[in-house]
Amino acid sequence: MLPLKDHEALLKKAVDIWDRADQFHYVYQQVSGDIDLRARVGSLGATDSWAKAGVMIRENLSPGSRHVFAAVTPGNGYVLQHRSAPDCWSDS
Repeated sequence: MLPLKDHEALLKKAVDIWDRADQFHYVYQQVSGDIDLRARVGSLGATDSWAKAGVMIRENLSPGSRHVFAAVTPGNGYVLQHRSAPDCWSDS
């Protein structure tokens, strides 16, 4: 995991963002308090109908962290996923 240095990020390989533990690479920037976050997905290859690109806010960097994830997929459109408790199942 790399701290966010630019305002662009490219993710090339991931296993999944789902279940009880996320398995992907990402860039991050630690923040606290209220934030205004905007993102544009320039492209997303159709490698899988559930391939995802978007913005995630996490409680911490552990694989089972609580999170909310606004994403776009090539086969299922826009989705909002979340994990409401640590190490529990993701939901949408």
